[in-house]
Amino acid sequence: MCTLTIRGCDDEIMDAIRRESRDRSESINKLVLAALEERYGAGKKARRHSDLDALAGTWTEAESCAFDDALAGSRNVDSEDWK
Repeated sequence: MCTLTIRGCDDEIMDAIRRESRDRSESINKLVLAALEERYGAGKKARRHSDLDALAGTWTEAESCAFDDALAGSRNVDSEDWK
């Protein structure tokens, strides 16, 4: 566990953090840690799972078509291989 000090936070940001902390009834430390975890902890969470949920819905239509085209040749089954 480490300690992190942030300098140079302007008043507008600090006021917003204080308001949200008060609205959620949680400490500023807990609020900021949650925000950092959300932003930088995603890789850590993704490694806990072996699925591809993080990729679902992220391809464009063109990327999806290109992927399907690239796999087209591997989708043909040679019946001789299954005798």
